[in-house]
Amino acid sequence: MLTIRGSGGRNWINYCKNVLDYGSKFHDEEEKIKELTDVFLVFNTFDPNDKIFKELGDKKLVSLYRKKMETTEIVPELNSSYGKRLYDQLGIDQIDWIVKRLKSKPETKAATISLLLPNDPGPRIPCLSLIDIKVREGRLHLTGFFRSQNVTRSYANFIAIHYLHKKIAKATGYPLGQMKFMVSSAHIYEKDIETVERLLKESKKYLNEKN
Repeated sequence: MLTIRGSGGRNWINYCKNVLDYGSKFHDEEEKIKELTDVFLVFNTFDPNDKIFKELGDKKLVSLYRKKMETTEIVPELNSSYGKRLYDQLGIDQIDWIVKRLKSKPETKAATISLLLPNDPGPRIPCLSLIDIKVREGRLHLTGFFRSQNVTRSYANFIAIHYLHKKIAKATGYPLGQMKFMVSSAHIYEKDIETVERLLKESKKYLNEKN
């Protein structure tokens, strides 16, 4: 299992590079992909204004992913809403439930929620399947499980989840800890390979900068 550890933008670039270099050729229906299974990402720190995100990412895409995370309505451009699963899953506000659980039992090992449903009706089965929150050593840590992730666009998901992480931390009164993600299928679509190659080339000047 590959582990990628570091800060926001650098992790995204290393993630792209590893899947491009070591991913196996596979397919998603008719679309060809390069896939690396069981990737673990650890964000020791995360700044949504990271220069790599700002210069090499797409602001409109980030806005769409944040909207997907925060609204209970289907976002037409993505045909999806994580907000519906987070804030109105079978009538339950799961984020409110997590906050109340952490306040009543800070040491809990069960502040865990699922974005999936049995015989899931979609319209798209969420790629982000599970979120777990733990307070350890006085900090609030978030761990997520992705059944599948489009690596090229993954930064937008990480940014959107960061704001959710920040919201829960503020509601419970703890400083932010790590964000960690297990990705079962990390993939790059063949149609995006040139985009990723260009991204890796353009990112070199930022990776060489001292933090």
